[in-house]
Amino acid sequence: MKFTFRVPSLILSAIALAFLTNCAPPPAGDTEGGSSESPVETPASPAPPKGNTEAPKAEADADIDYMVKLGILKGRLMAGQELINADKADLAEPLLGQPVQQVYSELEAQLTDRKIPEFKTALTQLHELVKSQPKDTKVSEAFETAMQGIEKAIAVVPTTKLQSPEFILPVMVGLLNTAASEYKGAVADGKITPLGYQTAHGLILYANNLYGSIAEPMTKDHAAENEAIVKALGQLEAAWPGAIPPEKPVKTPEEVESLVKAIEDNSKKITK
Repeated sequence: MKFTFRVPSLILSAIALAFLTNCAPPPAGDTEGGSSESPVETPASPAPPKGNTEAPKAEADADIDYMVKLGILKGRLMAGQELINADKADLAEPLLGQPVQQVYSELEAQLTDRKIPEFKTALTQLHELVKSQPKDTKVSEAFETAMQGIEKAIAVVPTTKLQSPEFILPVMVGLLNTAASEYKGAVADGKITPLGYQTAHGLILYANNLYGSIAEPMTKDHAAENEAIVKALGQLEAAWPGAIPPEKPVKTPEEVESLVKAIEDNSKKITK
């Protein structure tokens, strides 16, 4: 009887693997002298792990930018309303004009994405009334309508964020840095240009309002930072004794920038 000897398949696989390993060319970069004739292909990036924070961070940044722009609009309206009440429509008109329309234009795409009813019409009507009929009783109604548009836009931001120091502090810092920049542009040779001064004044007013919304958690959880921020805000406010500029600057632009920097530094201790 004739027998046929069969090599087991596992042994054959091992022999084949050894042969291929010995015969394969050296990998790129292993040639003599360390050079490589062809570039090494970069491996594809691994998929992000579950719980990746990049998307939430981007969303948070978008909400902060959104709130800063709305804050600039609201601050201008707050200062404008103060000027109208002081019978200074000539100073309020430029504050409510083209700069407001420009900020709204920068916001428009975000408002559309968030399905916010447009309030550009209300802002335009308010400006036109202040410009042409500042003593008309409709002016106060126009202010209220424009403010309601801004408030509706703010209301889409989750309440948890609007009451959170981690969210409100960066918004505040954005407004205060803008205020410092406006103030710097308004003060020169011991004199003050009203428009930049008043824009900054409105931003300071609204920044203080925002800080009031987080006063409780700041006092409770961040006592040292809260004390430093409250002190700096009080000193900062002194630069704007009212919507109408004083004859001479109360503080230099450098002093204002220094106070804003102190607020920013203390905020970063909480938001880092």
